[in-house]
Amino acid sequence: MFSIYAATNPEMAAQVVELMYKEITDIVRGGISDIELTRSKNQLKGNFILGLDSTSGRMTSIGKSKLITGFVRSPEEVLECIERISQDSVMELAQWVFARGEAGGVLLGQNPPDISILEPFKQSIR
Repeated sequence: MFSIYAATNPEMAAQVVELMYKEITDIVRGGISDIELTRSKNQLKGNFILGLDSTSGRMTSIGKSKLITGFVRSPEEVLECIERISQDSVMELAQWVFARGEAGGVLLGQNPPDISILEPFKQSIR
């Protein structure tokens, strides 16, 4: 499962959904730049390492890994995996996650906007 989260006031919800759809469409159709890929990999590595800074963070990481994959990678192996992420792998994943037209959405709040603003996500993005 893949999720995107955004918080806004009800008046801006349609614009936020529109911008999310545009970003997803841009990635599916054109990928990301080398700079975006480098920044994303650096952020992933930094967040991973900072998450290991506490005992509970390390245990959470080990537990998630064991539950999801059935085995535990060393921190070095995780960093190597992140470093191996390529433009092609990003495109392949974006196509797999977003291009099938099988997205779902949730709008929460005391006065949520009309669900129809999520209509674009029902389409296949190509």
